[in-house]
Amino acid sequence: MSLITAAANRSRTRPRRARTLFTDIHVRLAPAELDIVEDLARELGTQVAPTARLLIGLGIEARRKPAPPPSADSQPPTEMLLHLLVASEQLLALIESFLPEGPGAADAALPAAAFAAQRRLATSEQVRTGLEAT
Repeated sequence: MSLITAAANRSRTRPRRARTLFTDIHVRLAPAELDIVEDLARELGTQVAPTARLLIGLGIEARRKPAPPPSADSQPPTEMLLHLLVASEQLLALIESFLPEGPGAADAALPAAAFAAQRRLATSEQVRTGLEAT
């Protein structure tokens, strides 16, 4: 069961009651969740209720913050690159099976493809640096 069962169970169709300074809510926690909250309360030297309020506040705060954009220096994971390489090789093998030249036909096109990729990368780099300069 979720940490904030009370909020999930509240009907959204009924009108909201007037806000008071404090509102009591009752939360049901699974035993494992309660153990985690109690352990954290012990670490912080507080009771369970203030620790639960702290955790709820941190959760609300985290939801309000936008996710940071990926950094320009970040590299794709090696595993993803391997999957892309395998998919590319499978595509080449499939294409070669349809070509009248048969297997190995893609190898003849490899130098031209490498040159085209370098040209495309160079062009995109020039465009990107040109946009940054303006």
